[in-house]
Amino acid sequence: MTADRIERRPGRSTLVEFTLAPDRDGTLLKVVESGFASLDVSPDERATKLAGNTEGWQIEIGHLVDYLARSPAVR
Repeated sequence: MTADRIERRPGRSTLVEFTLAPDRDGTLLKVVESGFASLDVSPDERATKLAGNTEGWQIEIGHLVDYLARSPAVR
């Protein structure tokens, strides 16, 4: 395991992919988390994890938006 590549554990982890692309005068960030269907948990726990992670990403992206709005380098 290295700092730039974390080992996936089949049935116990999801994969999060970040993609950056030019978009008009800015940058588009796309965040995709996959692998929930293959988690070794009950359907109810899987749904709870999916909902929690979805909410968590919305919060974290909100923090990023707030940070970038205050950053003089991106204005």
